This record gives sequence, C-alpha cells and structure tokens, in this order.
Amino acid sequence: MKTIVNTPRELPYIMVEACLPSGAEVVQDSSKEGNIEAEVQNNAPLGDWGEPWWTHQDVLDDRIVYFGASLKPGQSEFATLLRMELPGKVGVPPVSMEGMYTKAVRGLSNLDVLKIAE
Repeated sequence: MKTIVNTPRELPYIMVEACLPSGAEVVQDSSKEGNIEAEVQNNAPLGDWGEPWWTHQDVLDDRIVYFGASLKPGQSEFATLLRMELPGKVGVPPVSMEGMYTKAVRGLSNLDVLKIAE
C-alpha cells in the first residue's frame, strides 16, 4: 500500500492515518522483532528533501498512523507491505491527514478499490 501526500507549504505536527483494507495485515520483518521504526534509518521512503518525513509510526490491527513534526512542501510518500487473506475486490478506505494541534489542517483521499489475484 503506497500513500502520497502533496502539500504546497510546510505543515507542522501532522498525523496521517491509513486504514487497512478488509482482510489485510501488515508484513513485518521478524528479524527486527516487528520494530518498523528501526527500518526508517535504512530503507524508509523519502520526501523531496531526502529524509523520512515521519518521526513516529504506529502499526495497529486496522490501520497505520504516521506522526510528523514537520511535513516539508512538495511530495512525500510512504509504502507498507500488506498480506491479503483472500482473492477478490476490496474497498480501500480513504487516508486522512490532520494537524495534531490545529483544526485548520485537514485532508482526505478518495476511496479506491483493490483487486487481489491468487
């Protein structure tokens, strides 16, 4: 699952919440005991400025939440490897972005459909 965030200016203290599609689970590297934050130093997706844009990541059963102290202008992205339980079509819930300390910053993506083949 890949999410791209575009912003025309710097945004302080933001949270991006990506709900997982039905039947999906996040694939974690067991050699790092599931610590995704340890992977940020080695292979995290980069923003336009060359560093990961988030400072903390929570992987929950039904969603992934990224927290950033400063989201720079331009395009930033994150990608997560998912394992799907069954083939077919599933709806992908919208991704939301909001300011942690202000209601003036808010964004929402479109709904999407994911086709899973065997």
